[in-house]
Amino acid sequence: MKLMSDSPALRVCRDLCNGSKHLLIRPARRASVDADASIVREYMPGPVGDPKAANYRIVVLADGKHDLWKLIEDCMSGWEAFAASRV
Repeated sequence: MKLMSDSPALRVCRDLCNGSKHLLIRPARRASVDADASIVREYMPGPVGDPKAANYRIVVLADGKHDLWKLIEDCMSGWEAFAASRV
């Protein structure tokens, strides 16, 4: 599908979805980006003693590190552009 091939964020999302549904992507060459894509919490040291300071962020590991919220925004932009082109 052209939508997936044009959007790096949607290709990463595809691997996350297929990996979580099937638990693995076999053969690995069928992955769009990374057959071992995963979502992890990354520790980020913050100010000591500030209980309101976030000391982690959520990232996606798939052929590098991607901020989860940026990935979500990019996926939504891709789908919105696709939907707008179909009107």
